[in-house]
Amino acid sequence: MDKKGKERLMWEIEKFVITRLRSFHLLPYRHNKDYLYVRDYYRNCYRDYYYSYKLSAEERLKLMDKWWNKYNDGYRKSRGELVEFSQLTNHEICHEMFWNAFRDHSKMYIQIKNLNFDEETFSRRSDEMEVITLQCSLLTLQMLDYDIMMFRAMSDEEDEEYREEAKKFYRPYLFSYVAEINRDQYERLGELQRKTERNFPVEEDGPSPHLWLACTFNTDIEVPSIGLEGYVVQSASSINKIRANLYIIENDKVPIATIKSILDEYELSNHCLKDDNSFTDAIKKKLGNDRLSTIDVYKVGNGNCVYAQGVDSNVGFFYDIGFNYRHRPQKIAPGVNYSYSNTMKKVYTKKPSFFILSHWDMDHIAGSAAARKDFFEKDWFAPDCYDACIDAQRLAKYLDMKQHLYLAKRPPRKGKCPGRLIGQIDIKSSTIPSTILATYRLYMGKKVPCDRSYPNCEGIVIEYTDQINEKVVLMMGDVNYASFNEARLSNGDKEFADTKIDYLIAPHHGSEHTDYIKIAGINGNTKEDIMAIICCTNEENENRPNKGHRDELEKRFGKNVITTEEALLNYNSIRICLYP
Repeated sequence: MDKKGKERLMWEIEKFVITRLRSFHLLPYRHNKDYLYVRDYYRNCYRDYYYSYKLSAEERLKLMDKWWNKYNDGYRKSRGELVEFSQLTNHEICHEMFWNAFRDHSKMYIQIKNLNFDEETFSRRSDEMEVITLQCSLLTLQMLDYDIMMFRAMSDEEDEEYREEAKKFYRPYLFSYVAEINRDQYERLGELQRKTERNFPVEEDGPSPHLWLACTFNTDIEVPSIGLEGYVVQSASSINKIRANLYIIENDKVPIATIKSILDEYELSNHCLKDDNSFTDAIKKKLGNDRLSTIDVYKVGNGNCVYAQGVDSNVGFFYDIGFNYRHRPQKIAPGVNYSYSNTMKKVYTKKPSFFILSHWDMDHIAGSAAARKDFFEKDWFAPDCYDACIDAQRLAKYLDMKQHLYLAKRPPRKGKCPGRLIGQIDIKSSTIPSTILATYRLYMGKKVPCDRSYPNCEGIVIEYTDQINEKVVLMMGDVNYASFNEARLSNGDKEFADTKIDYLIAPHHGSEHTDYIKIAGINGNTKEDIMAIICCTNEENENRPNKGHRDELEKRFGKNVITTEEALLNYNSIRICLYP
């Protein structure tokens, strides 16, 4: 190819748009092994159903190139120069891919957590039906091939301008589905997963945490399927929630080639996985000699978004950047905004020096999908995300490509590595180096029975101590108290109940799955610390926060246990002031 740099990138995007994104607008090519697209007479449109979904990523790309080379000249002569593609943005491509999924123009798969791996706890709705709420990632073949094309462009070693233009053009996006599942649907999905699990590559570390199934939004489907009622969460700029029924196809196995394409293309490089010393040293360089002035805990529903601001205005970081990702589907109505947009507008005005993620669940990272592009020019620190959903892995892959991702190692599921202190960072005075102004201690929890989720238990906890004011702030993400205790005990530290904590950002949105009896401990610690903040919607009837959890917090913090939803009118956060 004689094209270079930006011209080469636009050529590749044009090829993708014509052969993959808008292929159903072309002439009606017949069923032929040379063509990627064939006519589906029942739907009267063009789809990549028959052949491409059976092929590996390499085979699909070769067919795409073959078709493009064969028909490019004729198409150009009929259309003239395709000047519109020079203005096509990542945002527009994403939205076309989303709507193609709704129109059934591209083969689609749903990534559901392995329901046979851990038993879920059902909750009772107001209509007495027992349900669980599942958040699942959606992926079409168009999306997979778009990501493959862009990730490969970002890793091109011979054309630096091409590589950098691809990084500028692309940005991570979300395409998820949230549904309430009753017991009958849960059992049917579990059985379907058991039947199809043999298609998935066996992992050395135990069962796969997620499984892929074929699905569609096509309401005219005439094959056995499991129908779900829920909503789509999609992004490319703003984040939208759209009510839609989805059907999981029971007799349509996901090909090994497709699974391998997904696993291969979203796999991270080895250089982003750091040992504990390298991980904490990199954060230390970002913090410099600055102690914290304020910590804002944002009102984002059942999600975590915390911003810590240094006394020096040039230093600040996010601890998670999420929002309320999983509304109950029956509460979603047309024309209503469910993304805490006023709060997120405030969030996006911040100028972070870096990011720390407690873990990779969507309610802790989803705000990144609509963030300013310069957020992705900063370094991100997080636990390993090998078992994260594909929406999270897309973000991680992009950050990895930009060399802005640092991952702390997590113990294997079958391993014996305990929770631990990842490292300690002392912030020293720039004028009197022997004086320690503040101390950060980063812990990683250990998996314990009270929480089924490994990512929750093995998240990162930040303990910040202002040594001058003698104030301690504990930010726990979704790490339960028992998991945190395991990490502390492995380092010879006191347990939670016996630890000084002035300000607590409580774990897991006030959930019951936190072993909250550890808050006061067997000695019944009832001293009143300053404040406990719960990141949740403050709907006790929906267990956010759990009453027992809140009651235990009140033994330590008295009446100063508040939810982010209780932030004062016209305020978007609850602020912790540490200085002056």
